[in-house]
Amino acid sequence: DFMTRNIRMAGYDPSGVCSSDFITANPDELVFDVCERRTGVPDLRITLKYTSTGQLNVTRDDKNTASASSMPLAEGVDAFLFSYRDDQGNVTTSLNDIKIVEVSMLVRSSYPDPRHTDTITYLPASGNASDWKTAASFSSNPPNDNFHRRLLTTSIALRNM
Repeated sequence: DFMTRNIRMAGYDPSGVCSSDFITANPDELVFDVCERRTGVPDLRITLKYTSTGQLNVTRDDKNTASASSMPLAEGVDAFLFSYRDDQGNVTTSLNDIKIVEVSMLVRSSYPDPRHTDTITYLPASGNASDWKTAASFSSNPPNDNFHRRLLTTSIALRNM
C-alpha cells in the first residue's frame, strides 16, 4: 500500500513548475520526487531499493538534501522486480514513457515448516523467472525448501504522467 500510494503520485505537479518525474527506474530501484502541493517545489525524494540481503528499503529525503537514511519497508523478500510499461502496455525503459509500474515481490516466512516443501515456480509480472532480482540466500526457483512463500504483484497506473 505504501509503494502504491507513493508511486501513484509520481508526476503530480499542481503548479506546473515542478519536475516530479522518475529520476531512476531500474528493475531493483525506483527514485522519484514528490512536489509540495501548494508551492510546486520538489519537497521529497523517495527511493525504493531492493538489496541482495533480501530487504526492500525506502528512503524519504525531505527537501532532497541527500542526508536521509534508508529504513526497511519489507524484510524476508526472496525476489523482487520493478517493470515498466508505456500507455500501450508495452515494456519500456524510457523514463518519459513510463505510464504503468509493475511490482512483483516474493516474500518468505521467517521460520521453516518441516511439513512443507516449496516446489512452486514463481514468476514476476513480466512472466520470466530470469528477470527476478534475488536475495543472495535465494538459490533457485523453485526453491524446494521448507519455507512458505507468497507472491505479491500489482500494476500501478500513474495518474499524473
